[in-house]
Amino acid sequence: MTLASSSPAADAARAEFRSIIEEKGHTVVLARRAVARLEIAFTDEGPGIPEHIREKIFDPFYTTRKDGHGIGLSFSHRVIENHGGTLSASGSEWGGAEFRVSLPLGTEGSPV
Repeated sequence: MTLASSSPAADAARAEFRSIIEEKGHTVVLARRAVARLEIAFTDEGPGIPEHIREKIFDPFYTTRKDGHGIGLSFSHRVIENHGGTLSASGSEWGGAEFRVSLPLGTEGSPV
């Protein structure tokens, strides 16, 4: 990821991304503009999400973590859908997880 500006916030974000990559491995974020949509993929090389729970991970209060609450993915899924988009999960080519967000692009001057 490239953060072009030089500001305390940008410097802090760079340090945080470096820390995440060093501690957790590699995460790749790719974004592209498709026909009338913005598509973003978050891919990692972690343990992945077992296929038999992929449909459940977006359910409210579903968690596999001892200290989890099951709110994060459910909330993200709902917000993205409320904006006409989709959020999906699959396995990544590196054996980890891949989350894909697809959002419609508005026309110039339309409310965000």
